[in-house]
Amino acid sequence: MNKGEIKKGLKLNFKPFLLFYQNIRLLQLYFSLYEYLRKINIQSKLANYITGTIQHQTETKISPILSPNEKPGRLNTNV
Repeated sequence: MNKGEIKKGLKLNFKPFLLFYQNIRLLQLYFSLYEYLRKINIQSKLANYITGTIQHQTETKISPILSPNEKPGRLNTNV
């Protein structure tokens, strides 16, 4: 047995390693996409919550100064 035959017998097959690496990269990409979408979802929920509370506060605070049954000369101090 000469050196050429030994080298042929010890030839490594890198295909399984390459497939494993590609699968790991795909998992990393899926995970980063999931984290990105989760972050966007949390930010949009937070923005909706903030705008909703601001809208709710302005709706409750902006009330007519005069109540419907009061005369125009009297101010409603119960607001």
